[in-house]
Amino acid sequence: MQGKSKTLRGMTWKHDRGLAPLLATAKHFCKEHSDLTIEWEARSLQEFGEGTVQVLADNYDLVIIDHPYMGQVAQKQCFLPLDEHFTPVQLHELERGPPAS
Repeated sequence: MQGKSKTLRGMTWKHDRGLAPLLATAKHFCKEHSDLTIEWEARSLQEFGEGTVQVLADNYDLVIIDHPYMGQVAQKQCFLPLDEHFTPVQLHELERGPPAS
């Protein structure tokens, strides 16, 4: 078996509604893309408020944030536009999400 070539690190909020769907999606996605591993970490909403989006962007490949941070994201340009890094086919696959269980 060949080793994984890339690990993506993600951060989300510490709640089943925030973490559980991402774990399930990552598991499905990595089955289809054996060259990737996705590792999710979680922090409390309070911990999110204590840091900056820029620090998260510097330390994680994938970040789930709440809308109040979008002004900071736009001002600092700390996130990359997905359409500049994924093909249209890949973006469509991401939009579809995981299959129904």
